Amino acid sequence: MKRTTYFPVTTLFLFLGALVVGCEVSAPADDDDDDGSGGTPSGSSGTSGTGGGGHPLAPYAHAYCEQRVACACPQVDGLSVEACTNQLLALSPGANADFDVDADCVAYRVAQLDRTACAGADPDGYGCMDQCQMMVGRAQLGAPCSLSGGVDQICAAGLRCDFLADAPTCLPLCPNLSAGQACSNPFDCGPGLACTSAEICEPESGEGQPCGIGDCASGLHCTHETCVRTPGIGEPCPDNFCGPGAECTTDGVCVAGSPMICF
Repeated sequence: MKRTTYFPVTTLFLFLGALVVGCEVSAPADDDDDDGSGGTPSGSSGTSGTGGGGHPLAPYAHAYCEQRVACACPQVDGLSVEACTNQLLALSPGANADFDVDADCVAYRVAQLDRTACAGADPDGYGCMDQCQMMVGRAQLGAPCSLSGGVDQICAAGLRCDFLADAPTCLPLCPNLSAGQACSNPFDCGPGLACTSAEICEPESGEGQPCGIGDCASGLHCTHETCVRTPGIGEPCPDNFCGPGAECTTDGVCVAGSPMICF
């Protein structure tokens, strides 16, 4: 299912995904030894002068840097797309043969960057694929998982780790559950359904209906335990909540948000 409320995608990335969202890539120092590659050490795996070369995550890193430069993000001030790409790939574990690359996830992330551009949120909303990890391990369905363990404790492609459970295990990424089935994640349930506070898939609540967090249908949000229409740009935001790509000002009006790519 897709939701149009803002979802913190920074929590969905592992390894390079987490690094590129959280790190500040700095411009190269002005010294005589700088070769213009953005400070990447000579001979680093997958970080050739062609913007990543054969590195498995090069398509995402290049698209990410291209958007950051195009949106004038302060973190890349003074960097070229190539230099930014090389610095990010130098931080990634792409040369580590213990981990695999989920090509479907990489393609999804690149397409999402294209859709979002300099907007404050993905115009298509967020769904179960936003949980995917570009670098994946080999833990299979039902196996114990963690972020701090080795390759055998990181879930394989098509799976996610249920970190909120007392004993986290690998679960399907997009299970598409039916009404009445148990769920543990906002994206577990099929279209038109929500994972309620009771952890059961139930029909989404419509405007004016009672709700809990995440129970409302697309275009709505829950405030004072009732689903109300989510305001867009230029509209009042009395409960400090705005739709995708917008943020509520101190004057109580939704305005266009900062580019998500710059966070």
